Amino acid sequence: MLTTTNNTLPPCYSQPRVPFASFVSSPNTRGTIDLLWSCFLTIFLCTWSVQRLEMPSPRDTAWQRFRRKLAVTTFAVIAPEGICQLSAEEWVAALLQVRRFHDHGFPWWTMKHAFFSYMGGFALDFGDGKETIVMEDQIIYLVERNLIVLEKIPESDIANVKFLPRSARTTLRLTCS
Repeated sequence: MLTTTNNTLPPCYSQPRVPFASFVSSPNTRGTIDLLWSCFLTIFLCTWSVQRLEMPSPRDTAWQRFRRKLAVTTFAVIAPEGICQLSAEEWVAALLQVRRFHDHGFPWWTMKHAFFSYMGGFALDFGDGKETIVMEDQIIYLVERNLIVLEKIPESDIANVKFLPRSARTTLRLTCS
């Protein structure tokens, strides 16, 4: 221990220790709750704004879409590694889907088509005003049995879905032959 000639501590050691920062209430200053709340709100809003969920069913209400987005956002805030794992799984599945479509004679099928398919972007239009969402397995099944003709779908059509009229916005339609 450091001492002086009269057995006292030097001035820098004799001053009372400042306690570590702990919970600070917020009447006059920015307290702990204010900091935590602003951090949480920023993370939540950023996570909310980057969500690109599957295409909603035309029968979904605004409340159902809101609840779905809220659930995914909450999950992303609590367990971001789960969202990362889901994204990796979707990427691998989309890659396999592209290979499968290439094997079935559709060399124009790209990752954009695959992700759009996983989002529920393709619908089978029966021509009588009824339609159903179809996934890639169902599209290949219908093509193999000559129930539909799958014409080339340009990537620009998928990229421009958000610019379609409201009635056609949620799906690109495949027509029965």
